[in-house]
Amino acid sequence: MKVFLAPGWRSDPKRLDPWLEGLRRRGFDAEGVGLPMGRAERSVGPLMAVASSDAVVGGMSFGGRVASLVAAETTVAGLLCMSFPLAGAGEERTSHWSRIGCPALIVNGDRDELTDPQELRRRLTLLPQGRLELVAGGAHDLTPQLDRVLDLAGHFLATL
Repeated sequence: MKVFLAPGWRSDPKRLDPWLEGLRRRGFDAEGVGLPMGRAERSVGPLMAVASSDAVVGGMSFGGRVASLVAAETTVAGLLCMSFPLAGAGEERTSHWSRIGCPALIVNGDRDELTDPQELRRRLTLLPQGRLELVAGGAHDLTPQLDRVLDLAGHFLATL
């Protein structure tokens, strides 16, 4: 199994390096995938190209949103989203979740300035095999909680 992570909106894929290295230290094969600029629905190509039944797709913020669109359209082993961005458009940004057939982990900070944790919890009911982990004190940038988030991700990935 291989994990493919995409970066946040307008974020340099190099910002994923600590996350990818942390997953590798935990025994997982992980690779970053760059995304084109534009709407999430138009940015699925690079993750769609690596999606398979033995791949986990995911990402940070925008990258996780794009990965969720991929998981709704094709078979993947799992979905890993960190700092999923509802950004006041929860219904629109999760309308496809009911079509995601794989296990999914959403990790957000409980102080995420783009996503209200209670709304995210309500939306999670749309995700058939979804699990939400809220990181205490975490904002939209979860880098300060890197090890905690990677431990959660590692436990999730070990179950796939």
